[in-house]
Amino acid sequence: MGGVFSILQNGSKTIIAAASLLRALSTELDQALKRAAQSPGLPVPKPSQTYWLNDPPHPQLCDANSPKLPQTADVVIIGSGIAGAAVARSLLHERHRRNVRTDEKVVVLEARQLCSGATARNGGHIKPSVYESFSRFSKLLPKDRAAALARFQLLHVKYLTELCESEGIESAEARKVETVDFFLDDESFSKAVTDVEELKKWLPEVEIAVWKGDQAQKVR
Repeated sequence: MGGVFSILQNGSKTIIAAASLLRALSTELDQALKRAAQSPGLPVPKPSQTYWLNDPPHPQLCDANSPKLPQTADVVIIGSGIAGAAVARSLLHERHRRNVRTDEKVVVLEARQLCSGATARNGGHIKPSVYESFSRFSKLLPKDRAAALARFQLLHVKYLTELCESEGIESAEARKVETVDFFLDDESFSKAVTDVEELKKWLPEVEIAVWKGDQAQKVR
């Protein structure tokens, strides 16, 4: 009887956990659909000027545009930031890879100058805090899927730096550096340490050093 009760109890816990996961995923999906359905509205009339466009390395590109908007298009890319540029580049390279010549029209829609939106307003860093991401993903997904997403996130650094090297894009100044996350209270630090330890179980290839205050003072 005790064995049967234990099996039923474990089964109910699994069902409850699965239901909680589905409910969380459903909530995330609903929120995403609501955001996608909302009108973005028109751009503000007088935006702040981004630092990167005050003295751009290729000024002739900033105001590049077609003299006339095409009436039809096969692919329309909204925004000329890093996501839009990546899509356009991928389409071009796929054509070259397959050696396909086509009259397919690709149009990029941009409200202002090229790359003048969110991409131009970042701090100049490509830094995935992978231990934070893995912890966040793990609350919604199985650990192996959370690890796969964290690896995918890390690959962005690799591919973006390799892209700049292969294309000779020196103006991007993309290079690998070491970064430090600094914590001002014990609670935040302890949580980060726990997240790092859990991350290393699933992504042992990720190197993250953990130092306490007195240890950090000795590191150069």
